[in-house]
Amino acid sequence: MTSCRILTPTLLDAPVPGLDRVAERGGWLLNAPPLPAGDQMARTGRVLTALAAQVEAAARKGQLPIALGGDCCQSIAVLAGLARAGVQPMLLWLDAHGDFNTHETTVSGFIGGMPLAMLVGRGRQDLVEAAGLEPIPERDVVLCDARNLDLKEAVALRASAITHLASIDDAVAALPADRPVYVHIDVDVVNGGELKKTLYPEPGGPSGADVRRALVHLRETRDVAAVSMTAWSPALDADGQAAEFCLGLLDLLAAPRAGDRAVRGAS
Repeated sequence: MTSCRILTPTLLDAPVPGLDRVAERGGWLLNAPPLPAGDQMARTGRVLTALAAQVEAAARKGQLPIALGGDCCQSIAVLAGLARAGVQPMLLWLDAHGDFNTHETTVSGFIGGMPLAMLVGRGRQDLVEAAGLEPIPERDVVLCDARNLDLKEAVALRASAITHLASIDDAVAALPADRPVYVHIDVDVVNGGELKKTLYPEPGGPSGADVRRALVHLRETRDVAAVSMTAWSPALDADGQAAEFCLGLLDLLAAPRAGDRAVRGAS
């Protein structure tokens, strides 16, 4: 399967300085629609509407959609595009944070801390409706790590039907083998002492090697339907090491399975 890589160089509705330079590597479609006047929700909704259309087009062609952006709300658009292409995957969410706040539970008011709640029908649904997505069942979500949760967010998560596991290996193992998987990676899931060049680094969590190993196992044992990544902070990454590590994770998930490589080698 070929991949279709889509770059959204914004955090919600604002440019992420330096993220657009990823497109200079070649092979990336740019998602940068003109944005209307209005509030942050309306402008972000336009970004997600455009991204959903690009993901749908890629999935209908049999390509693997790979989305890179500045925040986790892009996951709403990826799921919307997959749904319109007839794909109903499990969602594996890798993140140091839960992103399960709503406007009623949030401490910061940051919309980027709410997308997982929005995806399952909790809180305001402006972005879900803009992307044309029906909320997904909580039982279709496996949340990995989320080691930093706000108090009310943690209470809501415990009361939900989401599978929340600390171990990335356990999270991959919890995915049914007969369902496609959409994997969303917020790179701050990696131990903040190792990968420091993120917007919200957190101590603890899996190492970069742990994440790579688990994603290789995921690729080899599950049908990966789409991938999205919430990026590192380009402004902090002067030497490009964070970019190389994170883009390497996307390359890893886009690589053919070992069995597929063996078949190609024999033909």
